[in-house]
Amino acid sequence: MGRQKSQDNRDRILDIAITLFAERGVRGVSTREITDAADLTKPMLYYYFKDKQGLITAILDIHMNELYEAIEEVTAGDRSVEECLREFVRVRFRQVMARPDVMRFQFAFYNGPDLALVPDEYQEQHSRINAVVSDLIQKGCETGIFRPDLLPNIAATVFEGAYKELIRSYLLRGRPELTDENADAVVETVLRGLRNTV
Repeated sequence: MGRQKSQDNRDRILDIAITLFAERGVRGVSTREITDAADLTKPMLYYYFKDKQGLITAILDIHMNELYEAIEEVTAGDRSVEECLREFVRVRFRQVMARPDVMRFQFAFYNGPDLALVPDEYQEQHSRINAVVSDLIQKGCETGIFRPDLLPNIAATVFEGAYKELIRSYLLRGRPELTDENADAVVETVLRGLRNTV
């Protein structure tokens, strides 16, 4: 099998699995349904992925790689804390617009009965990414931009909840659109509560 055809088959399996898992959850989709939809055989799926858990891991890798790309893009350069937070949400919105099914899968996976299937390493990676936002908020507190009485980990959770709620609303209802303007608006709304007004 040619290298490009092999990659195309693997990508097709991933894309179909993401779509089906996002619609019905991991437990609601069999490997047979995935291979039938991809017009491939089950042995072909197992050639690329050890088992269903291997397929899940590959999808989580896509999600984590996108998060890491967002973090790297945001923290590169001499941006202020507020600019970093604003750009992080803009990048996340763009990623969702480019691959909405990946985020649908992530929401269904992390917020449903399939959560027990998430390997510990991904829980830890997600915590590390959340720590970057918490560290930015801590830096804002230390430099006087944000209130000194804030608990950075709580503020980071509120920040994450605010922008993810817009993503969830978009995925469920198609609105609000995930534009840079709306990213800026949600960040500004949260930052008003964090800023030091003294």
